[in-house]
This record gives sequence, structure tokens and C-alpha cells, in this order.
Amino acid sequence: MEVSGASLAGLAAKHAFKLSCVNGTPGQELEINLPQIVDAFTGKTVLDVKFKTDIKVPGAMTQNTCFNDPGIVPDDPTVGFNRIVGSTVGTMDKGVQGIYLAEYQFRDGGKVIGDPNGDAGFWKITVFSGPLAGTLIATSDPGGSLILLDKGNQKAKPNAS
Repeated sequence: MEVSGASLAGLAAKHAFKLSCVNGTPGQELEINLPQIVDAFTGKTVLDVKFKTDIKVPGAMTQNTCFNDPGIVPDDPTVGFNRIVGSTVGTMDKGVQGIYLAEYQFRDGGKVIGDPNGDAGFWKITVFSGPLAGTLIATSDPGGSLILLDKGNQKAKPNAS
């Protein structure tokens, strides 16, 4: 599944990704551009920060599960799935130290923006390891609910790549 420059309704954050249903597939990426965060290690507010999958982090691996949600029609119904749920490890730019875990789920519900069964997503970024492990850095929804896209088109791709 992939998308670039998408945003969830009501959020200033944007996301882009290329994710596979086959764990260990090279080239998987998730990028979330956040308007601001509070650095968990320094307590300082940092503006315009980017989280990005980082394959150089020891033990980092993107883990995904794909499935078909009945009643949701993706851009290409022949791909066999319309939802991807997973996690990846990465880093932040702008000098923000640490390793972070992003957990997410994204749905391909076709191209119509605003359709209640349309493209939607959820993501949460936490500190991955050390004494602050599990500390929440940013989330698209504190309750973990999917939020419809107001920009972009998430597309499930054949062979889940």
C-alpha cells in the first residue's frame, strides 16, 4: 500500500508511506511530518519535525498485517486487501534524539474524499527504548480510531508491495 502527501481530516500532520504485507520486504518506509512535538528527552518544543523509518536502527523491522475489510471497496478490488496494520522503528530529524516506534493502520477505501468508507488512517509515535520507552510523542487520535483523509489517495497494490 502506498501514498504520498496525504493528511487526515482536522490534522496539520501529513504522511507518506510505502508498506508491504510481506514482512522483511526491503524499501518499506513510513514518514510522518509533524507540525510540532515536545522532545521527550529535553522537554523542548520542536517545530516541523519528521519521523521516518530508519533501517539503520539495530533490530529495526517493519511488521505488517494486511486484510480485507468487508464493505470497503479499495481503488483496485482485485488486490485482495484494503487495510494494513503494523509498526516500524525510526528516528526524527531536527536534532531530536532517540529511537521511536510508529504504530499505524491505513485503509484504502477508494478515491472519494469524505466518503465514510473512504481512505482513512491512524498513527501513534512513542519512544521505543530506554527509560522513556512507551512515552507518547504524537498521535492522530488518542482513542485509536481511524480518521478519514482530507487529502491524498492511499492505494492497496497487487502482491501487497
